[in-house]
Amino acid sequence: MIRRMKLKYKILLFLLAGFIVWLIAIQFQTYTYPDKKELNLRLNYLERVIKEPLASNSEVMLLGRESHEFMLFSYSYSTYAFTNLAIKDSTYKERVVPTIKESIIKVLDNKITSFYNIKENFTELDSIPDYSVLYLGHLNLMLGCYRLLSDDATFDSLNDKTSKSLYLRYRKTSFLNLESYPSAIWIPDNTVALASLALHAHNTGSEYDSVCRDWVQYAKAHYMDERTKVLCSTVNPLTGEFGAQC
Repeated sequence: MIRRMKLKYKILLFLLAGFIVWLIAIQFQTYTYPDKKELNLRLNYLERVIKEPLASNSEVMLLGRESHEFMLFSYSYSTYAFTNLAIKDSTYKERVVPTIKESIIKVLDNKITSFYNIKENFTELDSIPDYSVLYLGHLNLMLGCYRLLSDDATFDSLNDKTSKSLYLRYRKTSFLNLESYPSAIWIPDNTVALASLALHAHNTGSEYDSVCRDWVQYAKAHYMDERTKVLCSTVNPLTGEFGAQC
C-alpha cells in the first residue's frame, strides 16, 4: 500500500513538473516576425481597405459606427506599420509610400475631420488652429512618416504648420499637455503628437523635439503613479493633476 502511494505521488509530481515546464515554455515563447508571404497577405488586405472610397458601406465607415476614432486609427496605425516595414526592409518602400499618401488623403476628408470640429479648408490656412491633439497628433505623425520615406513635398507645408502649431501650444500650456476633446486631456494622444514633433526634428532639423524632452521630465515628476510607477492616462485640465486612470 505504501509503495503504491509513493508511486502515485511520484506520478503526480512528475505530471505537475511537466505542467510547470509547459507553462514556463509558453511564457518564454518569443514573437516570430511574419515571413514574406504573411506580410504580403496583410499588405493586400490593408491596401484594399485604404483604397476603398469613404462610402457608407466601406469597411472603415462601418467601423466608425463603433467609434469615430477607429476611422482615424485605421489609417494612422496602418501608416505606422507601413513605415516600420519600409525601414526594416527598404524593398517595401515603393509599395507602401502611395498607400501612406492615400491614408493621409482619407484622414483629411471631412467625413473624418467633422468629428473633431475641424473646418474643411484648414489645410489652406496660414496657421493651424487649436484643434484636438488627438486628431492633429495622428495626422502630423502620418505626415512625418510620409516625409521620412518620400521625396514628394506635397504635405511638407502642412507638416511644418502643424508641427509649429503643436509646439507653440505645448510651450504655452501650464501642464505640457493638450486637450483631446473639450475639457479632456489624454496622455496617450499627447505622446503621439510629441512623437510627431520628434520626427519633424529628425526630418528637418527643427528644434521642436526640445518639448519632448521637457515633457518626459515633467511626466516623470507629475504623472507617474507612485505605487505602480505606471504612467497615468488622463490629466485634469483645470488642476494639472493626473486622473484616476493609471
